Amino acid sequence: MSVVSRRSRAVGSRLAVVVALVGIVSACAGHGSVDGLEAGTSETSSASSDAATPTVPAATDVNATAEAAAAPPPTVDEPRDGGRLVYGIEADTLNAWRPQTAAAAISGHMVMRSVYDVLAYPDTDGEVRGVLLTGFEPNEDASVWTLHVREGIRFHDGTPLDAAAVADNLMRHRGSVLTGTIMKDLVDARATDAMTVVVEWARPMAHFPAMMTTLIGYIASPTWLAAVDEGTASATEPVGTGPFVFAEYEPGVRFRATRNDDYWQPGLPHLDEVEFVIRSSTSERTDLLRSGDATIVHTDRADEITRFREQLDRYGLIETAQYGETSYLMLNQSDPESEVTDLRVRQAMAAAIDHDLYHAARSASLFETANGPYPPGTIGHLDDTGFPTFDPDRAAALIAEVEAEQGPVEIEWKVSDDEFNLISAELITGMWEDAGIDVEIVSVPQDQFIFQALTGSFEVMLWRNHGGFDPDLQYHWWHSSTAVPAPGLSVNFARLQDPVIDENLDLIRSSTDTDERRRAAEAINRRFGEQVYDIWLTWPVWAVAHDRGLHGVVEEVTLPDGSLALPTGVGIGGTHLLAQLWMEEG
Repeated sequence: MSVVSRRSRAVGSRLAVVVALVGIVSACAGHGSVDGLEAGTSETSSASSDAATPTVPAATDVNATAEAAAAPPPTVDEPRDGGRLVYGIEADTLNAWRPQTAAAAISGHMVMRSVYDVLAYPDTDGEVRGVLLTGFEPNEDASVWTLHVREGIRFHDGTPLDAAAVADNLMRHRGSVLTGTIMKDLVDARATDAMTVVVEWARPMAHFPAMMTTLIGYIASPTWLAAVDEGTASATEPVGTGPFVFAEYEPGVRFRATRNDDYWQPGLPHLDEVEFVIRSSTSERTDLLRSGDATIVHTDRADEITRFREQLDRYGLIETAQYGETSYLMLNQSDPESEVTDLRVRQAMAAAIDHDLYHAARSASLFETANGPYPPGTIGHLDDTGFPTFDPDRAAALIAEVEAEQGPVEIEWKVSDDEFNLISAELITGMWEDAGIDVEIVSVPQDQFIFQALTGSFEVMLWRNHGGFDPDLQYHWWHSSTAVPAPGLSVNFARLQDPVIDENLDLIRSSTDTDERRRAAEAINRRFGEQVYDIWLTWPVWAVAHDRGLHGVVEEVTLPDGSLALPTGVGIGGTHLLAQLWMEEG
């Protein structure tokens, strides 16, 4: 394909995309751009990355402050019991539903939070507090942790929660194909008495508590896990201690759970039933809410957020960017034959993208343009990371240089089959083709998308990841030790191996010095900018839209010790707790 034909097709494609989106951009122009969150009179503050402990930007209930919300206040002040919640989620989960095997994104975490509790959870200051644990403490160098299990809790099958159950779950992670890389330094987890677990690591693990708030912290019934091993129970019928009890799972369609009448937290849950319905298409998902077939949905799509902002008399809208994810193009570093392993090609791909155009057309100027994996307000954020800025002439020159040495630069990139994502891919493809890159877009069903990443079956992927309240939560995504060669399963999806990043991830994991950890995270950010291992696009805002009769989505949630829980975004952007939800009409 000649450069002329490439560029002619690219200009036409990009123009068509922009024309198609003029309506969306115009509709959003009145809201202006946002840092974190901003919608009319609603806004969220962003903490300085120099703070010892970053201030948590609160999730914003837009309908509570926007003048456009003219609806009357709730008719009741106290939570009511009863009612059925239908939650529209974006995808099913691969290898559901054991904590040691489930490849869970936001949708999977929402489902798992219905049936599982976690060992620990952060409060609004980012301090980790016990949930299934009453407490935990390290030895002098944090290589050994002692966990104290909360008494009086039973799994849904009647098995008591005790130290042996917690130890069993942790040790199963060590042997897991999926999560074993996360727990690679675990030496032993053993019960020393009925309610005490000693966890021994091969190295200092100063921030193990943060790990206990994520997938590692979900605790399943050891009786059920053993039965799954023996083939007498199904891995798709989870048994936890959570506020709801598994009732039904239809892969790719729905997951349903009913109220746990013996739940250990007094007065919870309020709902009789929760059902998660799976719709990979964002527009189909939000149509469920508009038609009354869903009670609540989540989305990170700017056009849908804008539409809900214009209907605040009908819907509640929660927007949050706290500890949010980054939208980016993930580049596979494991195949030496791939074009993207050449730094010049990566630099050209980054420099060819007109971020102002992309920002206006695909996020309607709601989201902030990203320059790295750390959003404003998180440890490691930098105003300048060294990531290439828009420079189409430099992009074209770099590609011409590579082509003169080795022939045409050809790239295949995989995009989930959501129509919005496919249009985004077309827009960027046009920019790359302007620079002289041959591009093929491959549409992948949403429920297969993560499997392609886990097995390294991609060259470029449109991706979203790296949320979290502690920088140690990025360790397994980027450390060389977790880069399992394809086609083995690896949560280091890009099979990234960089000694500078490794060194600083290790420091973040072992250090308790806030400034030292911040400098290490900043060094990682600069290394990503210099090497262009990924091509950063935006820092999305997650929105949760819901029926106005639903309450408690991000209202004050009290943890067992009386502290207030971090409302959203723990480990995965946009997630929240479920037990506290209640409906005006039961």
